[in-house]
Amino acid sequence: MGTDVRFSGSTCVSMLVYGRHLFMANVGDSRAVIIGEDPDNSRRCLARALTREHKPDDPDEEKVIIAAGGRVDTYRDAMGRKVGPERVWMKDQDLPGLAMSRSFGD
Repeated sequence: MGTDVRFSGSTCVSMLVYGRHLFMANVGDSRAVIIGEDPDNSRRCLARALTREHKPDDPDEEKVIIAAGGRVDTYRDAMGRKVGPERVWMKDQDLPGLAMSRSFGD
């Protein structure tokens, strides 16, 4: 039997270097990071995020989800306690929720 992909999606970071220009795009909870030498200590590296993750607990992302008829919540255990990260859920159904607010496919 094949893989059930009804509730799956994919995330991506794309980068294009064109001459001295860098073009980037991202979707989902993937992140692009650039690593360079620390100018104050050549034995250390510094990392800097170039993109941000699309997560449901981000206030701007949550507004978009709610405006589109979704909801943000976590899984709940048998006692109703929150378990794990915030997820995107359909408003009136308890179908598996995504732990990212954007993806290809969902």
